[in-house]
Amino acid sequence: MKIKTFHIRLSKEHIISDENRINEFLTDIQVINTFASLVNANKLNFWSIVITYSELPEMKKEKLSYSSETELTEREQEIYDNLKKWRVDKAAVENVPTYVVAHDKELITIAKQNIDKLDDFKNIKGFGKKKIDKYGDDIIALINSV
Repeated sequence: MKIKTFHIRLSKEHIISDENRINEFLTDIQVINTFASLVNANKLNFWSIVITYSELPEMKKEKLSYSSETELTEREQEIYDNLKKWRVDKAAVENVPTYVVAHDKELITIAKQNIDKLDDFKNIKGFGKKKIDKYGDDIIALINSV
């Protein structure tokens, strides 16, 4: 069980942002109990809210994967072709087969997903932390150059 305290300021310029902050927090937790009290201190009125909670178990999301028969737009095809060339070069430098760097399905999925930040790779089947750390920046740079 964990505890978090929020202050909801009653002034018009703060109430919405304070409410949004608490609402965002509530989306990822299981509330156990709450306690709220109106505080009036030095002409500053606010609600003090204490929430006891537990974290929700992390939901395992299905990762994306497209097959090699997936139709690609013209831009996606260009990204895919450049990714294949990059993969061949990277495999040669590392002295490994190309499939060790990335499978065709992974490259197609990357091309379809318009990856623009490292966090986006977490949704791609075949890309875990090691692969993201090793190749993520290179792939993003390549996509941005197309």
